[in-house]
Amino acid sequence: MQKDLSRTRLRTGVALFALAATLVHAAPALAEDAARIDPIVTTATKTATKLSDVPASVTVITSEEIESQGNASVAQIISRSIGVNSWGSGGVGTAASVQMRGMEEEHTLLLIDGVRMNNPADSNGRGAANFDNVITHNIERIEIVRGPMASLYGSNASGGVVNIITKKAAQDGYHGAIKGEYGSFNTRRLDASISYGGKIDQMPFTLSYAHSEFMADGPNVSDEKRQFAAGEVHPSEDDRRIIYDHSLDFRLSPTADVDGRVFFSVNDASVDLDSSGADADRNKDSRTYNYGSVWDTRMLDGRLENKDAVYGMNMSQRLIYNNQKPREAYAYRGDFLQFEHLSTYALSRDHKITGGLAYDRSRAERKANMRQTVDRTISHGTTSLQLQSKFFDDLKVTNGISYESYGPYENTLTYRAGAAYDIRGTGTTLRAGAGTGYRAPSVFQEYVYANPKELKPEESVMYEAGFDQKLFDGQVKLSVMAFRNELENAIRYLSGAGLGCNNAENKCYVNADEMTTQGLETSVDALLYQGESDSLDAHIGYTYTVSQFTDKTNQNHQSDKAPPHVANASLIYGFDHGRGSVRADGTIKSRGWEAYHKGANSTAYDGDGWKVDLAAQYEILEGLTAYGRVENLFDQEWYTSSGYTDSPFGVYVGLGYKF
Repeated sequence: MQKDLSRTRLRTGVALFALAATLVHAAPALAEDAARIDPIVTTATKTATKLSDVPASVTVITSEEIESQGNASVAQIISRSIGVNSWGSGGVGTAASVQMRGMEEEHTLLLIDGVRMNNPADSNGRGAANFDNVITHNIERIEIVRGPMASLYGSNASGGVVNIITKKAAQDGYHGAIKGEYGSFNTRRLDASISYGGKIDQMPFTLSYAHSEFMADGPNVSDEKRQFAAGEVHPSEDDRRIIYDHSLDFRLSPTADVDGRVFFSVNDASVDLDSSGADADRNKDSRTYNYGSVWDTRMLDGRLENKDAVYGMNMSQRLIYNNQKPREAYAYRGDFLQFEHLSTYALSRDHKITGGLAYDRSRAERKANMRQTVDRTISHGTTSLQLQSKFFDDLKVTNGISYESYGPYENTLTYRAGAAYDIRGTGTTLRAGAGTGYRAPSVFQEYVYANPKELKPEESVMYEAGFDQKLFDGQVKLSVMAFRNELENAIRYLSGAGLGCNNAENKCYVNADEMTTQGLETSVDALLYQGESDSLDAHIGYTYTVSQFTDKTNQNHQSDKAPPHVANASLIYGFDHGRGSVRADGTIKSRGWEAYHKGANSTAYDGDGWKVDLAAQYEILEGLTAYGRVENLFDQEWYTSSGYTDSPFGVYVGLGYKF
């Protein structure tokens, strides 16, 4: 076993070294006129800012990148980014969570068009974001900000923010798209959208509708290859999953300085629900509503920009046990409602200040065997201030502070400060930042059990420093960032007699002493070749993370599911003047310590896994594109969560048309 692991690590090192060497030797031949993309991002500052002017650690995934990969799972797409880890219990539709820089999943905030999607009543009780049914449909881009963003987003943003921004309709008549896919495990997928842009009494408007459905009869969620105890039944069934997603978007510009938007979406899902390593006659049904109204106004010749928004989310889940009565074993419902005002004033060309006021309310309900066990509401208010400055076009500085008033807990102050400095003539950018995080206990953690002590909010501080280096006329970019997070009052779940819960259930939540995560994020992006009609791009990313708890019993242990080593590599070949592309994505992951179930026993393990995915697309006729992909080409054992399969070998083909 140890020899196999050593050989795997040796092969991994040789492959990474060879690819890096290819980048260095190919770079001098790169075209001198290739353009560098510097997209406008909003998540890191809540204002439209060039990515090069943002001192925070930001990754942008465009709609073109999402389409070229073909994967239906947002969690799997973003897990190919440095500093991001996703784990799940069986692939698309099943439980999926995202960690950043080794922090737990409840420290990652998920936004969809600004709406907070962290469920106050998620079944794991942590108030984490459910990535289960979030599929890659109707997405314009995904912005990922690593590091604490509490100064802008409050609780749940201690580890980072994932912001999914949906597509905006064109303003010139009818447009639409339809795409169908079929593949392994009887997988069927249909995406469709239609929009119209025109004018009402000279007022520009757009109206769009998007629909998506995903259905599959497998794979088996339970791990069929694990070690089984004597007499234990081997799982064999395939597990069904169904997801429907509908969204409606209306935008209107009454004047040149006023833009309004109203949007609404509903997501329905039903999946078979198995335990680790066991088939079971039960399933989980869920429904999520997401809605909002946003109005942007510009005054004083554009120097003052205002944003007023109302956001809402309602998420319900039912766990159905078909072999017992009552069948509805557990039911959860979470509601979130937020009102926000944001004003940005340009003090000068290089300095702008942003002030914000926000109020939100979270409600959680839980029923066990049809009996109400939790029904609580917590309110939260925020006042924030941010200053963005640029000095001599070389130094970019962003400082932010917020004052949080969160329900029954003490008010707190959070901040974030960051700077980026371009060294002229070298292609080098130095980056550094520091910030604090704040996560109040979830409604469940506070009220579901009789905790022995009053819970305190988790508080964290983060430091990061690194650099970006452009090489060969900007055709190669090397990025390195070191980080360290320190978290106090980490909330842990205890279950069992003798652990100090002192209640009838022998279950409770307590504040542990400390959690620390630290590591290194590195990436290399390069345009290896640029011809008249084709090109070859490459990406290598590597993240090293050490994540550790120190609890009140002085027993140190690594954070669950936080892999110490993760490496990703991609090669993308575009041809025929952009009409076609072929890409290969490889991932190597050293899993963290976690309980691996073997019958009634559980032991800890630390293993490695790797897989390679292929995807291709080609525009056959104008607007008509054929797609194909292979997941886990070499059918490797790939587990992101112990006891559950994820991304087995599969072949998928599809056809899409845009007009």
